[in-house]
Amino acid sequence: MNKLEKLISNELRNSFYTLKIEPKNQENIINYLKRIGTKDINILKHSFRVGKLGIKISNLLDINPNKLFYSGLLHDIGKTKIDKNIIKRSNKYKTFTKEDMQIMKMHPLYSYEILKNEYNYSALLSLWHHEHQKDEYPPKENFPIEAQNLPIYKQKEIEEISKFLSVADCYDAAKNRNNGRFWNRKSTSQEVERIMFEEREHSEKLIENLYRNGIFK
Repeated sequence: MNKLEKLISNELRNSFYTLKIEPKNQENIINYLKRIGTKDINILKHSFRVGKLGIKISNLLDINPNKLFYSGLLHDIGKTKIDKNIIKRSNKYKTFTKEDMQIMKMHPLYSYEILKNEYNYSALLSLWHHEHQKDEYPPKENFPIEAQNLPIYKQKEIEEISKFLSVADCYDAAKNRNNGRFWNRKSTSQEVERIMFEEREHSEKLIENLYRNGIFK
């Protein structure tokens, strides 16, 4: 077992055990995460944290935790198809350009394409996870045809569950990445809270609930 595999195994061992993830799915998830970690270790660590936040949110809201755990771990798998130099610049806000951002905005579509055959539900949540913010992307008319033509009941479910993934993703990014709004340093708790309500204004009640119950701090 190499260093990256050890990191992934150590991070996820307890979650795999608690959620009774089958060995085949453990192997698949680890292989996807190895792809992410090989591309960028910061994205991998972000994925760990979002996956674990997904479990906490699921337990609070009484939904199947596997849905947000899997999608939390894998939502950024599409970034493995983004040029590594752009990924590096995304961690340094001063050098990250508007052109870079337009390319980065493709990653939900890439995530969907990578995951759709093996983990279709996670693929759909990953496709939707930036649709609940002010600058939502990708445009829904650019969704693959099959993702645009879901049964109404499934589309409503994906919209709702992806909102939970979206706030977990936003919270972790605001808390743990150097933020260009605040002089390229990590945000304070008060700044994180402000970002959450600004960026996910349509999820205000959900965010309040997560703060009230100690999921967000």
